[in-house]
Amino acid sequence: MAHPPGPDPEPTPAERRLAELLAEVRGAPVPEAEDLTDRVVRTARWQRGVREALFSLGGLSSALAEAAATLLGLRRNRNGGDPR
Repeated sequence: MAHPPGPDPEPTPAERRLAELLAEVRGAPVPEAEDLTDRVVRTARWQRGVREALFSLGGLSSALAEAAATLLGLRRNRNGGDPR
């Protein structure tokens, strides 16, 4: 859709805010590629360790919940029948 000839309409408040934010981004220094790569790799390494620990903790929690449900007789068979 083409704009009618004449002066541009006044920007909306959202457009003004977007222009301000883009100006801040334009003025921000760009990190060096090696520095950025090093930071990404360091972040990925510690996240991998945390991820493995959280998966292990989740598996342990699931096993404990299953055991407690079995011991307390809260489990039902797959057909929805009485617990046995």
